[in-house]
Amino acid sequence: EMIVGANYRQYALNSEGTLFALKDDGSEFTISEYGAYLQMAKKMFADKFKLTGSIRYDKNENFEGQFSPRLSGVYTEGRSNFRASYQTGFRIPTTQDQYINLLTPSARLLGGLAVVQDRYKLSGNSYTIQSILASPTNPANWKVYQSKEWKPEQVHTFEFGYKGFLGDRLLADFYVYQSNFTNFSAGQVVAQPSTTIVGSLNYFSFPSNVDNEVVTNGWGLGLDYQLGSNWTLGTNVSYNAVKDNGGLSDYQLAFNTPNYRTNVSIGNRNIGGSGWGVNAVWRYQDQFVWQSSIVNQVVNQSQQSLIPAFNTLDAQVSKKLSGLKSILKVGATNLFGTPYTTGWANPTVGSMYYVSITFDELLNK
Repeated sequence: EMIVGANYRQYALNSEGTLFALKDDGSEFTISEYGAYLQMAKKMFADKFKLTGSIRYDKNENFEGQFSPRLSGVYTEGRSNFRASYQTGFRIPTTQDQYINLLTPSARLLGGLAVVQDRYKLSGNSYTIQSILASPTNPANWKVYQSKEWKPEQVHTFEFGYKGFLGDRLLADFYVYQSNFTNFSAGQVVAQPSTTIVGSLNYFSFPSNVDNEVVTNGWGLGLDYQLGSNWTLGTNVSYNAVKDNGGLSDYQLAFNTPNYRTNVSIGNRNIGGSGWGVNAVWRYQDQFVWQSSIVNQVVNQSQQSLIPAFNTLDAQVSKKLSGLKSILKVGATNLFGTPYTTGWANPTVGSMYYVSITFDELLNK
């Protein structure tokens, strides 16, 4: 099996100077990028094993070209599937990360490209916010910011997994992975003495590459069990973490991911052939630190922008109305109404209660 393809894309920025930096002549920037890929797959060992390999090449006009090879294999034995993969990838910065130039109450947000940053002469004339917070009254201890080439983020990932039936009623799905990032793109904040207000500092926030390797790892497990009489019980849990190797203090990683997420569900679409159905799902998410350019820079750096842990219960009762060829549903999300949020500056989520009736000529005879 072989697949080949290519793509070309051009971005034409058009914010009329309200969001993106402008060229010296006042016009908007454009960005061109292109890429091509080849994927090949082969079945072996009596079709029990499938090996897939692919390679991509992508080029953005503001960055060097990137190769990203990948290799994966799936072995099937009976009702069990074992999989393993090695993948490489990259992330071309977004148009906003490249060219933004926006003054906010907490800082001026800048793109990571030199053509944007050099207009403010930050290199050699500004200081890292971490050193300022560490010694706020002694400028002699402040660390001078020196610019460096900004590169696309790259990652190498190993993943192993299993999906299959353990017995006649239990379906399991498990994976474990580790990702090693180079040139991890993270937020950096610097302060420059004001030229108009003595003793005042102007803050600038922009994406930059972390000097050290950044490692993330995690695992996930899903279980679905047939209880009998059309009852099903399911659960899944996932763990994700980023490793701080001691070289990340000058950056805001914005990992923005809780360590643990889990849910448990139970349901029956047709209890005892009566046409009544029920389903309930309990969800839990661990607390985590949310870092973003919209968060106050001091709050960001001190990791005070916590998103609290929360749990919710969704429930639904349904009744099949055979005479009307319809299904009546009554239910609620976040049944007990405790408000929660999933990100800094996101709206608070409450509850939704609903009644619905669905008419289906084909499926509800």
